Amino acid sequence: MGCNTLFVTHYPLVAEQLANEVGVAPCPVTNTQFPEEVTNWHMAFTDRKLPDGSSEITFLYRLRKGLADASFGVWCARLAGLPEPLLARAQERADDLKRDTRERGLAALATRWVALTRAIEAGGGLREAEKVESALSFLVV
Repeated sequence: MGCNTLFVTHYPLVAEQLANEVGVAPCPVTNTQFPEEVTNWHMAFTDRKLPDGSSEITFLYRLRKGLADASFGVWCARLAGLPEPLLARAQERADDLKRDTRERGLAALATRWVALTRAIEAGGGLREAEKVESALSFLVV
């Protein structure tokens, strides 16, 4: 088609899958492959540590290829002038969500690990090994 699309996601697993699947074999779970033209980009920024241990983020208004290190939704809300109690609660919820997502990822990895060991015992572990390798890539800190 030749059209440009901007898609924003705060779903790190989706972004990681995109980063890992472009230009490689189809995803073993969904049997889909992302087109080579699909890429991840993020807003460039600087991160300055303050004496109190907090950070100050400055967005540079330049796109940089690749995934962002983190979500900056709470920081954007701070720049927009939202009240500090609301920002503190939003950060708590974001931290909870990050922890829950990581725990679900670890549980999925454990399930895949069991399937891998059973498949290896049965003599056909290559496909399961690829699934475990994909799951591990999502958990890299």
